[in-house]
Amino acid sequence: MDESLTSIFAESTLSAKGIRALVEALPQLDASRREFDVDDTILQEGEPNDCLVILMEGRARLIKTDEQGRPLVVDTFGPGALLGLTSFWGKTEVFASVKADTPLTCVSIDRALFDSLTAEHPDFVRAVQASSFGFVRPVSQYDTLSGGP
Repeated sequence: MDESLTSIFAESTLSAKGIRALVEALPQLDASRREFDVDDTILQEGEPNDCLVILMEGRARLIKTDEQGRPLVVDTFGPGALLGLTSFWGKTEVFASVKADTPLTCVSIDRALFDSLTAEHPDFVRAVQASSFGFVRPVSQYDTLSGGP
Protein backbone atom coordinates (compact mmCIF):
# COMPACT_ATOMS: atom_id res chain seq x y z
CA MET A 1 0.00 0.00 0.00
CA ASP A 2 1.15 3.54 -0.73
CA GLU A 3 2.84 5.12 2.35
CA SER A 4 0.54 8.18 2.24
CA LEU A 5 -2.51 5.91 2.39
CA THR A 6 -1.03 3.95 5.28
CA SER A 7 -0.65 7.13 7.33
CA ILE A 8 -4.16 8.32 6.44
CA PHE A 9 -5.73 4.98 7.39
CA ALA A 10 -3.70 4.89 10.62
CA GLU A 11 -5.55 7.94 11.99
CA SER A 12 -8.15 7.06 14.60
CA THR A 13 -10.60 9.34 12.80
CA LEU A 14 -10.46 11.05 9.46
CA SER A 15 -10.14 14.77 10.11
CA ALA A 16 -11.13 17.31 7.46
CA LYS A 17 -7.45 17.31 6.43
CA GLY A 18 -7.43 13.50 6.41
CA ILE A 19 -10.58 13.39 4.28
CA ARG A 20 -9.02 15.70 1.69
CA ALA A 21 -5.84 13.61 1.68
CA LEU A 22 -7.89 10.45 1.24
CA VAL A 23 -9.81 11.86 -1.74
CA GLU A 24 -6.55 13.04 -3.33
CA ALA A 25 -4.93 9.64 -2.74
CA LEU A 26 -7.89 7.68 -4.11
CA PRO A 27 -8.88 9.11 -7.51
CA GLN A 28 -12.02 6.94 -7.51
CA LEU A 29 -13.36 9.19 -4.73
CA ASP A 30 -12.59 12.39 -6.57
CA ALA A 31 -14.79 11.21 -9.45
CA SER A 32 -17.75 10.87 -7.07
CA ARG A 33 -17.72 14.51 -5.88
CA ARG A 34 -21.07 16.27 -5.74
CA GLU A 35 -21.97 19.90 -5.12
CA PHE A 36 -25.07 21.09 -3.23
CA ASP A 37 -26.60 24.54 -2.75
CA VAL A 38 -28.15 25.83 0.47
CA ASP A 39 -31.26 23.79 1.43
CA ASP A 40 -30.60 21.07 -1.16
CA THR A 41 -31.48 17.62 0.19
CA ILE A 42 -28.52 15.24 0.35
CA LEU A 43 -30.38 12.33 2.00
CA GLN A 44 -34.17 12.14 2.41
CA GLU A 45 -35.80 10.70 5.54
CA GLY A 46 -37.66 7.47 4.79
CA GLU A 47 -35.96 6.77 1.46
CA PRO A 48 -33.64 3.82 0.86
CA ASN A 49 -29.95 4.68 1.01
CA ASP A 50 -27.28 3.01 -1.10
CA CYS A 51 -24.43 5.45 -0.55
CA LEU A 52 -22.10 6.73 2.12
CA VAL A 53 -21.62 10.50 1.91
CA ILE A 54 -18.43 12.16 3.13
CA LEU A 55 -18.78 15.90 3.69
CA MET A 56 -15.73 17.65 2.24
CA GLU A 57 -16.55 21.37 2.51
CA GLY A 58 -19.47 23.31 3.95
CA ARG A 59 -22.04 22.48 6.61
CA ALA A 60 -25.09 20.22 6.67
CA ARG A 61 -27.96 19.78 9.10
CA LEU A 62 -29.68 16.58 10.19
CA ILE A 63 -33.46 17.05 10.24
CA LYS A 64 -35.98 14.63 11.76
CA THR A 65 -39.70 15.10 11.22
CA ASP A 66 -41.64 14.99 14.51
CA GLU A 67 -45.04 13.38 15.10
CA GLN A 68 -46.83 16.58 14.00
CA GLY A 69 -44.86 16.67 10.73
CA ARG A 70 -42.63 19.56 11.81
CA PRO A 71 -38.93 19.51 10.94
CA LEU A 72 -36.59 19.37 13.93
CA VAL A 73 -32.88 20.10 13.49
CA VAL A 74 -31.20 17.32 15.43
CA ASP A 75 -27.56 18.00 14.60
CA THR A 76 -25.18 19.85 12.29
CA PHE A 77 -22.09 18.54 10.55
CA GLY A 78 -18.95 20.00 9.03
CA PRO A 79 -16.07 18.73 6.88
CA GLY A 80 -15.09 15.14 7.56
CA ALA A 81 -18.57 14.02 8.64
CA LEU A 82 -19.88 10.67 7.42
CA LEU A 83 -23.53 11.02 6.40
CA GLY A 84 -26.01 8.19 5.89
CA LEU A 85 -23.70 5.72 7.59
CA THR A 86 -26.32 3.78 9.57
CA SER A 87 -28.68 3.35 6.63
CA PHE A 88 -25.77 2.51 4.32
CA TRP A 89 -24.39 -0.20 6.65
CA GLY A 90 -27.85 -1.55 7.47
CA LYS A 91 -29.25 -1.27 3.92
CA THR A 92 -32.23 0.52 5.42
CA GLU A 93 -34.19 3.71 4.96
CA VAL A 94 -32.66 7.03 5.98
CA PHE A 95 -33.60 7.85 9.60
CA ALA A 96 -33.44 11.64 9.19
CA SER A 97 -32.97 14.00 6.25
CA VAL A 98 -29.67 15.73 5.62
CA LYS A 99 -29.82 19.18 4.01
CA ALA A 100 -27.11 21.61 3.01
CA ASP A 101 -26.81 24.47 5.50
CA THR A 102 -24.25 26.21 3.25
CA PRO A 103 -23.06 25.45 -0.26
CA LEU A 104 -21.18 22.20 0.18
CA THR A 105 -19.07 19.60 -1.53
CA CYS A 106 -19.23 15.94 -0.68
CA VAL A 107 -18.08 12.58 -1.96
CA SER A 108 -20.84 10.05 -2.50
CA ILE A 109 -19.66 6.44 -2.33
CA ASP A 110 -22.16 3.91 -3.65
CA ARG A 111 -22.01 0.27 -2.61
CA ALA A 112 -20.10 -0.86 -5.73
CA LEU A 113 -17.43 1.82 -5.23
CA PHE A 114 -17.26 1.07 -1.50
CA ASP A 115 -16.78 -2.65 -2.18
CA SER A 116 -14.12 -1.88 -4.79
CA LEU A 117 -12.24 0.44 -2.42
CA THR A 118 -12.33 -2.06 0.44
CA ALA A 119 -11.10 -4.83 -1.87
CA GLU A 120 -8.19 -2.67 -3.07
CA HIS A 121 -7.52 -1.01 0.31
CA PRO A 122 -8.76 -3.20 3.21
CA ASP A 123 -7.82 -0.49 5.70
CA PHE A 124 -10.34 1.84 4.06
CA VAL A 125 -13.30 0.17 5.77
CA ARG A 126 -11.48 0.22 9.11
CA ALA A 127 -10.82 3.96 8.71
CA VAL A 128 -14.50 4.56 7.93
CA GLN A 129 -15.58 2.48 10.93
CA ALA A 130 -13.17 4.29 13.25
CA SER A 131 -14.34 7.66 11.94
CA SER A 132 -17.97 6.73 12.45
CA PHE A 133 -17.72 6.34 16.23
CA GLY A 134 -17.77 10.10 16.79
CA PHE A 135 -20.86 10.53 14.62
CA VAL A 136 -23.15 7.88 16.04
CA ARG A 137 -25.68 9.45 18.43
CA PRO A 138 -27.63 7.51 21.03
CA VAL A 139 -31.38 7.47 20.40
CA SER A 140 -31.91 9.03 23.81
CA GLN A 141 -30.24 12.23 22.53
CA TYR A 142 -32.93 12.55 19.86
CA ASP A 143 -35.63 11.75 22.41
CA THR A 144 -34.36 14.56 24.63
CA LEU A 145 -34.32 17.06 21.76
CA SER A 146 -37.78 16.08 20.57
CA GLY A 147 -39.36 16.01 24.01
CA GLY A 148 -39.77 12.23 23.79
CA PRO A 149 -39.27 9.69 26.57
